Amino acid sequence: MQDDWRQIKEQVRRDQEAFDRHSARLLEALTRRGVAVYCRRGCRKCCTLTVNATFVEALGIAQCLTPEQGAAVATHASRLSEIASAAKDFKEYLRTCRTHLGFCPLLDADGACGIYPVRPFACRALLSTRDSDWCAVDFSCLHPAEKQAFMSGLDPSVVAFPTHYVAAAQDLGREFEERTAAAMIKRFGFSLRGNLSFLISLEQQLGVSELVPQGLEVTRRALIRAGFDLPFVVHMESLGA
Repeated sequence: MQDDWRQIKEQVRRDQEAFDRHSARLLEALTRRGVAVYCRRGCRKCCTLTVNATFVEALGIAQCLTPEQGAAVATHASRLSEIASAAKDFKEYLRTCRTHLGFCPLLDADGACGIYPVRPFACRALLSTRDSDWCAVDFSCLHPAEKQAFMSGLDPSVVAFPTHYVAAAQDLGREFEERTAAAMIKRFGFSLRGNLSFLISLEQQLGVSELVPQGLEVTRRALIRAGFDLPFVVHMESLGA
């Protein structure tokens, strides 16, 4: 397994370092423009969002978890499975996750990220231009006047409108995530992506990193047998698809 994954994991490590360098320069440029970024250690309001990642990122995280973190992820993933199985559509899945699943299981006792050095690109890319309270708001529940007031205060040249998150950081995160997925397709013939906690749990329970080198169908059948081939939660993309 180590030989199968070593090169692609090293690429992710280098890309994470590159992303952080780009992000630092972006923050400096925003500061010069007078744009405030409110993200701080322990602010955690965005940590109720559903985080998707590539399996390569999830594998790197799974291999550095403490037993306590691993147990917390397993519990979180089990509840996530129930939600995904019951949801009628993707919107219901996202809404139920946020209202019933709670915070990311990888937060520490102080509310800070417990895996910060190896956090996925999706988390690295989320830079808020509003106070963290806005990161917890369910905009579908806002009064139209409140929603309009919020959106009128956004700068479309900075944010991924109509959100308050920095667009350049999100674009960069997607670029690096796509590079990771493409590297997995090149190496194994398919990519595996999905909810971060769920992917970590797949490695914990099924040893998916041992299945992937055996090919798409072997991996898919293993997920189906275990009842883990769930809508909204795990996705596979094959070469040429």
